[in-house]
Amino acid sequence: MKDRRSSWLERFLEDAKTLTKYDVGITSERLARRLGVDPSEILKLNSNENLFIPLDFLRGLLKEVVEEVDPRFYPRDERVELEEELARRLKVHRDQIVLGSGSDQLIELLTYAFLDRGEKALSITPTFSIYERAVRTRGAHYVPVPLMEDFSLNVERMLRLAEAEEAKVLFICSPNNPTANQFRLEDVKGLIEGFDWLVVLDETYADFATYSMVDLTRECENLVVLRTFSKVFGVAGLRLGYAVSNVDVSSALRERFQMPYPVSSVTLRMGLKLLRNLDLIKEKIESLKEERAALIRRLSEMEGVQPFNSETNFVLMNLTEMSSDEAYRRLLDQGIIVRNIGRVLNLENCIRVTVAPRPMMERFLEAFRRIIGR
Repeated sequence: MKDRRSSWLERFLEDAKTLTKYDVGITSERLARRLGVDPSEILKLNSNENLFIPLDFLRGLLKEVVEEVDPRFYPRDERVELEEELARRLKVHRDQIVLGSGSDQLIELLTYAFLDRGEKALSITPTFSIYERAVRTRGAHYVPVPLMEDFSLNVERMLRLAEAEEAKVLFICSPNNPTANQFRLEDVKGLIEGFDWLVVLDETYADFATYSMVDLTRECENLVVLRTFSKVFGVAGLRLGYAVSNVDVSSALRERFQMPYPVSSVTLRMGLKLLRNLDLIKEKIESLKEERAALIRRLSEMEGVQPFNSETNFVLMNLTEMSSDEAYRRLLDQGIIVRNIGRVLNLENCIRVTVAPRPMMERFLEAFRRIIGR
């Protein structure tokens, strides 16, 4: 009995080693301990969180939610109310919506629903790493297609490879992480029309960009659009996302594949309250866009720094006179955490920084200027 147990456990652990870990990097608390400072002094700009939404505002809503929710009961009315409010805002049918514990959980759900072991999924590179993680955890194969040098889609090559590989799922993040660009509408439509199976369009950052394709879900039976509350509403810690597709797909996902009660009552009720405060949210989105433009402009004035245009809440830049590893380490010494991306296509030293309110950006820019000597 012991030998059999050791055998299956050894196999499990060996299989696990073939999967990549999702590295969130150093935490604010750990860095604060290392530097001997209070965690409040750490500037966290590595995870694309929305720091424009006032913390007091969010805490105030949470206090209301705690008073209204009875945690002894499973969430039912809360789910229905949020679906109805989302449907009204998006101008879709309520049954087109599937709520999830962040878009990550919905990516996993779609992967398990549409891919069998050994089948293939196609995506771009570089892009959000969770697609590959979900596919490989399923026991399926992940086929990445490099973006063009200007970060655009190579639609012809993608469709050709999808047919050759018999891919069953196509993941597209638009605007894309980490390149920060939203792909041309015509290119995305070309992929949806030319791909014979499921297209998952991740619009995590669409509220900071030019367009959304949610309205196409009614007429494109193979399109699923992912959205999240984490970025635009500033509640990454509450884990709330949703998928929009045609009624048949959404109903099957919700009723046959998804486990019951995937989102807590507190999170669902908080989502509803946030939707009812959209004026404030829209105001903060405009503030973020203004600060984003200012950040790109000031970075472009520095020698050795090549910032790229952004339609997200972060900015990607390439360093031409310093390694990204060195810049990352020096910023950590200043109590500032950014994301060390490294190589992006033919660019070798890229870092990614979250766009934050002006005082935070001033601190980042001052430290960054000292580090690169400009």
